Amino acid sequence: MILIRSMRKKQKIVLIATFLGIALIANFPKSAEAGYEEIEQEYNELLINYYCNPQIDKIPTALEYIATSDFIKNQPTDVSAMTAYLFGRIARIEPSLIPKYMEVFGRSSQTHEGRVFILMVFQTCGNKEVRHFLEDKLIDGNFAKEKQDIQNVLNGDIPIKFNPLIQEVKDGVDLDFLWAEFFVTGDKEPIVKIIDTLGWPDRFKSRLQEWRAKKHSDNEKRILDNMLNRRMQMNVDLDRMYMKGTADLDCLFSAQLQFHSSDKKQRDSIKKIRKIMNISDEDILYMAVKGAAMWSLQSNAQQHQKVLKYCRQEFERRSDKSKIELAIILEVVSKGIIELVPTGEGDMATLKLHEENN
Repeated sequence: MILIRSMRKKQKIVLIATFLGIALIANFPKSAEAGYEEIEQEYNELLINYYCNPQIDKIPTALEYIATSDFIKNQPTDVSAMTAYLFGRIARIEPSLIPKYMEVFGRSSQTHEGRVFILMVFQTCGNKEVRHFLEDKLIDGNFAKEKQDIQNVLNGDIPIKFNPLIQEVKDGVDLDFLWAEFFVTGDKEPIVKIIDTLGWPDRFKSRLQEWRAKKHSDNEKRILDNMLNRRMQMNVDLDRMYMKGTADLDCLFSAQLQFHSSDKKQRDSIKKIRKIMNISDEDILYMAVKGAAMWSLQSNAQQHQKVLKYCRQEFERRSDKSKIELAIILEVVSKGIIELVPTGEGDMATLKLHEENN
């Protein structure tokens, strides 16, 4: 069994990793039974809108649906762990759910994979009663298949010391846990932490500046210019040696990585760009986190008024480079919300919210 806290033992490269912010239940299996789409939609809305409409009585049924479905078998461990955290986090707010979770775990109809999933839920919301419950199951022959998994959980803390709000953001999985935290609580803190990633230094721009600092032939410049601008539409002027605009190139490049992930010709171009500019796997992961943060903020701001509100508040508050990315997000979600105000110094202008939107 993979515990939530041990998920980072093997770091992986992701392009866009935030599954939960768009449609958690979109990853559920397609049932042959009539009405499955309605069920999936209901559970999707139940979970991602929990903070504004906490239908507590429906949560155990949702847990059982997921635990007994093929969802658990087909999804990567990090997705299952993030989903388990969501259910566990809800039960930490509403402890009356914990005995009902134990009932779901103990049912004879439950699958092994489903029980392992619920054990991850217990890791987040467990208490002394859960520990005693699991100790009893160790000597119950009906749970022989889960004995080692139960022992693994009992060997650690219940609940485990895991809080996405104090975790360092290293990959898309961390972003997923922050979104889970928001969907349960509606709090601003996880959104602020996601926005913080947009303020990270622009690593693609740094790699490009390193490349520009060296001597290159006209042909070498032409090759990179063609790949960056004609194929990837990065809008980089290599002849005049500056980047057009002030948008974050990490976010732009990661968006192109995602958009062209199924295009072999474009994938080949990306490989060449990486080789020419000496972009490492670590760089790609770093850029992808920023891209995933921007993509998920934009998508969820369209679905959740609180996310839009928090993005507006942070846009007003911030003066670092994340302000520019927030301006892009806000303008996409609510066209006309951002106003360019001339400073009187040449063509310089500042960004502000349009007066009508304040």
